[in-house]
Amino acid sequence: LYEMLLLLVLAALLWWVLRQRPVPGSLIGLFCVWYGIQRFSTDFLRGYDETTLGLTGAQWMCVVLVPAGLYILLRVRRSLAREPYDDVPAPAIDDATTTAASSSGGTASPS
Repeated sequence: LYEMLLLLVLAALLWWVLRQRPVPGSLIGLFCVWYGIQRFSTDFLRGYDETTLGLTGAQWMCVVLVPAGLYILLRVRRSLAREPYDDVPAPAIDDATTTAASSSGGTASPS
């Protein structure tokens, strides 16, 4: 139940950040950091998992996941924020080209 509650908080947080039109990389970075910390800490409550050097396999994964998320948030996200990008919709496909392609059974070449 505690993991479900923490993941619901994460889902709500990701939804809120998504509504703010974040810089690319923000959501995955935030997910990696939150989930890594949450999973690392809740794995100590499990009773019968095998451990290696005192940590479970999931905790070892989190040892990599949290720094990767921090790297994405601090470096990758910053470099992507400098690059201009627009929400330009994809160009519309010409109806004549689409109709010709579907009736000939192949691809139509634009004239």
